[in-house]
Formats: sequence, C-alpha cells, structure tokens
Amino acid sequence: MCVCFKRLFAILLFVSLGWVGSVPAQEITLAESEVSAFLNSYSASFGTKSAEEVAVFFHVPMSVVFDTGVVVMTRNLDVVRYVQSIQNNLVAVDYAYSIWTDVRIKEMHPRLVVASTSAVRYNGDNGTIAATGSTYVLRKTEEGWKIATFISNVCQFRGHNTFHG
Repeated sequence: MCVCFKRLFAILLFVSLGWVGSVPAQEITLAESEVSAFLNSYSASFGTKSAEEVAVFFHVPMSVVFDTGVVVMTRNLDVVRYVQSIQNNLVAVDYAYSIWTDVRIKEMHPRLVVASTSAVRYNGDNGTIAATGSTYVLRKTEEGWKIATFISNVCQFRGHNTFHG
C-alpha cells in the first residue's frame, strides 16, 4: 500500500471515528459552510451543465477510489472525460436530480475538508433511480474549493449492472 493511500486512509479513519456515537451539536466552521454550499452546487451541476463546466469542481491532479481500484487523473481532459462518463450513465437512467439524505463535513484544516454524503437520485418521473454514498476530500485553492479525492460506492440501477460516481 503506497504512503499516500495510507495517509488518506488514516485521515478518513480519524474523521469517521469523530462521527461515531452521539455528538453534541457544534457550530460549523466557515470552511464547512463553504463546502456545504459547494457540494450543493456540484450535485446540481450534473443535470444542467456540460462536462467541461462540471470539471471545474475537481482539482487536477485528482484521484478516484473505487472498490475495483484507484484512478489518478493528471490532466483536465481526464477529468472532463470522467465527468462525461458519469453524465452518460445518468442520461441512460433518465436522471433528473439528486437529494442529499446525509451530509457530514469535517474540517481538517481551514484549507482541507473531508465530506461524507448519502443521496437519492431521481428520474424525470420523480422515481428513485438509486441511493448513493460517497466521500470527498476537498482542498481550498486560489479558485475556491476543489474535489481532490473522490471515493465512490457502486450502485445498482434499474436494468444496469453497476455505476460509479
């Protein structure tokens, strides 16, 4: 296991331990508030924007972790193609919108945040397509927040084997 993946795993383990059990309500930080708004914009963008416009939400380089392996994208073109593949999968299932069912955001540093999310995706008839869960590592850059690492689950869709993203 590479050192970078070990560090990422340690960060995610630390954050997840902070979410276990009953935790009293705490005031959210500015970074957590900004990332919450960022994630809402990111989610809404998939149904309304081109892959090039959605790609601006991602940091380059960026890594995506699936159960089948890790993909590192070092060029903006790689990120655009990745986003297009997600959008193509969503079009194939008549995707219309998503609603977050759970969002947990933890500031690790004012410029580094980890977010764990659950969402339900709906089609044009307001029918459920899939329930998803993802974890994001976000970094604040000069251009604003960017997704540096995306950890995806595998979802079952109507009539489709698997879907990442």
